[in-house]
This record gives sequence, structure tokens and C-alpha cells, in this order.
Amino acid sequence: MVTPVGKRKAVVHLMEAHQVSQRRACDVLQFDRSSMRYLSCRGDDAELRDTIKWVSRERRRFGCRRIHVMIAREGFEVNHKKVRCIYREEKLRDECLNKTWFGTLGDARQTLEEWQEDYNWHRPYSALGNLTPMEFLQRRIMDKMAT
Repeated sequence: MVTPVGKRKAVVHLMEAHQVSQRRACDVLQFDRSSMRYLSCRGDDAELRDTIKWVSRERRRFGCRRIHVMIAREGFEVNHKKVRCIYREEKLRDECLNKTWFGTLGDARQTLEEWQEDYNWHRPYSALGNLTPMEFLQRRIMDKMAT
């Protein structure tokens, strides 16, 4: 199946190579002339793509749902379907389940401390309303103080 972009290129090629009108070239290729003049109004999503790639590198085990939550926390207002599409296009799936190798016991302790800090302070959970455990705890304390 030829994409609209490919068909547009074919129409231009016919027009230049055979000196025919746009109408004639579109008729031959069975391509609607209004599609030939179409200009996309889609915005540039390079920053969104870069952020999704960054989150997926930082959180290798996160799927597109959690990545959507993380980029929403970064300030992006984007549909979850767009995140899923970019996730699939960029092939951001986890390639290595055992990504951490420990050389010494000290390395293991340091890595586990960093993981625990990330787990409690930065990682949102859907069961907590997409809040981190510390944000959830702070809200509970504030709610108790308000009542």
C-alpha cells in the first residue's frame, strides 16, 4: 500500500517527467486532487518524543501507561494513544531484564539505596491516584489536619 506522501511524490514525478497537468496525473494514479494540496497542521512533537525516550531509558521496566503518567507529571498534556504510538514507533521495550550488575557489596547497597529513594519519592503508583508514596502520605496528613 502506498502512503499519501508516496502518491504525492508520484504525482509530482508524472507532472515533471511527462509534462501533464496535476489533474491528469491524479486521475491516472487515482489520487484525489484535494489530497495533493493537503498541508498537515500537526505540531512538532520532537520534545515529546525526546521526553518519552528519556523516561523509558530512566525507567526501563515502565510500559507506555506509566510513561504516560510520568510525562504528564513533567507537564505534557497528551493523549495516552499518542504515547502508545510513539512508544511502539521508537521500539522502547525493555531489552535487558538484568541491567544492574554489582561488583561489590558496597555497590549493591548504594544501588539499593538509590532505588529505595526513587521508589518512595519519585515513582508514581496508579493505586495511589498516580501519586508517589510520599505525596500520598503528605496528602493524608494534610487531610487529617484539615478535619
